Formats: sequence, C-alpha cells, structure tokens
Amino acid sequence: MEFQQHRTWHSNALCIWDGVLLTLQADNDFDKDGLALADEFSDAISAYVSGQFDSEIHVKSVTEVLNVP
Repeated sequence: MEFQQHRTWHSNALCIWDGVLLTLQADNDFDKDGLALADEFSDAISAYVSGQFDSEIHVKSVTEVLNVP
C-alpha cells in the first residue's frame, strides 16, 4: 500500500514475506541499479517499524526491459 499511495514513481510494487526474507519487487523507468528502490524500501520499513531498524537491504537483481515499438 505504501508504494501504491505514496511512492507512485515505482509501479507494480509487490512485497513478499516468506517467513525469513522480506522481498520487494517493483517497476520504474529510472533506476538501472535498483539502489533508488532499495533506499525507498528502507525508508518505508523504517517508517513502520517501531524502535531501531537493524537489518540490511540488498539488491538481489535488476532486469532491464526494453520498450520495443
């Protein structure tokens, strides 16, 4: 909900918790290395977690999709 309402420059955001890892997947047209999305994800988690957020966020993969007319 956070990305759909407040961070709309990232589209198709999907957050998955598998019991161990929290994974965010999203689309955008400006973040070739995934670091902007990772930063936004960190900000969102910090806003909702009480106390100090003491975890690491890593970019797992980035896929470039070319728009072919």
